[in-house]
Amino acid sequence: MLKSIRSSSDLQIYLTQKGLSWSECQLPDSTAVGYFPLRIPLYYADLINWKDPADPLRRMVIPDVAEQHVQPYELVDPIGDKAREAVPGLIHRYPDRCLLLLTTYCAVHCRFCFRREVVGKVRAVDFESIVQYLKEHQEVKEIILSGGDPFSFPVGFLKSLSEYLTPLDHIRTWRFHTRIPAVDPSSVKGEWLTELAVMGVSKRLIIVLHVDHPTEVTLEFTDLIKQLHSIGCVLLSQTVLLKGVNDSAEVLGKLFRSLIEAGVKPYYLHHLDQVVGTDHFRISIDAGKRIYTSLRGNISGICNPEYVLDLPGGFGKVPVMWMKKIRDRVYSTTTFDGQTLEYVDQASEAN
Repeated sequence: MLKSIRSSSDLQIYLTQKGLSWSECQLPDSTAVGYFPLRIPLYYADLINWKDPADPLRRMVIPDVAEQHVQPYELVDPIGDKAREAVPGLIHRYPDRCLLLLTTYCAVHCRFCFRREVVGKVRAVDFESIVQYLKEHQEVKEIILSGGDPFSFPVGFLKSLSEYLTPLDHIRTWRFHTRIPAVDPSSVKGEWLTELAVMGVSKRLIIVLHVDHPTEVTLEFTDLIKQLHSIGCVLLSQTVLLKGVNDSAEVLGKLFRSLIEAGVKPYYLHHLDQVVGTDHFRISIDAGKRIYTSLRGNISGICNPEYVLDLPGGFGKVPVMWMKKIRDRVYSTTTFDGQTLEYVDQASEAN
């Protein structure tokens, strides 16, 4: 039985089961475009209007021939993870928190994924070295679990993780970054939530949900949010600003209101990273600023996230609204540790 769509043939089977044809859906001759493989949970596929080539959810998960048009500015490691890797699997970019990359599995392969070079591939993680490093760095107060998607951890792995990390008393907050509640909420089972609740007895649990479009805020999503609230989790969201998906104040306003109503505080709106093969998703900094400015006052302040850009090279996030244009398409910005850098906006004003 088909559990997820992972190839053109899987997609053909799915469409046939739905009484749809390839040509009727105006799909390209092949979805094997580029080198980032296809993966779509059936739950998420059911949210897509397959007869509409411009459907925003479809645009996020179906390969586009534009992915082959790699631009000179695009980067294999767009936010500089490698430059900040303390030991394999552990990124130490900011003084008081570390990022743990313990899995390369994701339930969905978003076509704009900034870690597409590692997702789905074998990656060595030296867990003993990670724990030793954290013991030696008492300034670290928070662990961020990402990947891949940490909500894909088997329950046994979650238990082992807890056994390793719980004794680190100086680390009081555990943060999970996940897309699964938006793309396959039923895969988060009761036993998994039970183990998460056990972890929450001694640590503060923060769940940051990756949600990009109001269509993703479904009853199933909202039901899972209620369960996460019931075990004491703090729930935030992050959204990537994407051309042809959510690049309007109307769509973003609806999304952020829906999240607040569901019990999720919008946390970050990300300007698109300089990911290989994603130029067709990019809008300009100026356009992003106009969209974000139009949200202010038109939706409640509690609905508005921080609009940020993750600087190439591993220098961390900066608020986009603080960036100052100093020349055509060139902006000056200051990092969290006081460095003044220039950022070149690779999107044209028309984008």
